[in-house]
Amino acid sequence: MKRPVSPSVHRFLRRRLLGAAAFAGVGGALTACDSTARAADGGNCVPTERDALGPFYVENTPVLTSLNRWNRAGEPMIVTGRVLAADDESPVAGARLEVWQTDGDGRYHPQGNGPAEMYEDREIDMRGTVVAGDDGAYTYDTLVPAPYWPRPRHIHYRVSAPGFRTLVTQHYLSDGEPVPGGPCRSGSIERAGEVARFDGPVIYLSRV
Repeated sequence: MKRPVSPSVHRFLRRRLLGAAAFAGVGGALTACDSTARAADGGNCVPTERDALGPFYVENTPVLTSLNRWNRAGEPMIVTGRVLAADDESPVAGARLEVWQTDGDGRYHPQGNGPAEMYEDREIDMRGTVVAGDDGAYTYDTLVPAPYWPRPRHIHYRVSAPGFRTLVTQHYLSDGEPVPGGPCRSGSIERAGEVARFDGPVIYLSRV
């Protein structure tokens, strides 16, 4: 069943679709060139491809290990992954991953942008800042994000570290259905244990 989309999400998606149509003449050529370049090197995932920032990026979210701060309903999930340097695949120790996603009902909290200080603490949920360890590995608890029309399940990332270019990207989660992102930015939700797990594709950062 298709989940209803809020007016603010609808406006964001409409702007993206109109922008894409207006840019099709030039953007199509650029996309073709970019795809040809990736095909030439065997579909290289290094560095990780950028993606749209929106919707609803909130700055200065708290450092945490569980996105579900206010115990919203949904299927619990553990997310793991690594952040590596694109040039030599060395770990990016201390990389900061600003993470945001929908809850189990397909809603963002808040459905707005701007610094976290603009909102009441209880409005900040299903988002936060996760810090990678010395080995570049990160893990956090969350819920399986619900899709909303027309977007599949996904998690937003803004990844930064001293000496590296800040990366905005998204990971797409398949629950058996086809999703975008290819092998570089998508994966399957695993349910072999008591809690669902998602092992995110490696995030590769470019040095400054």
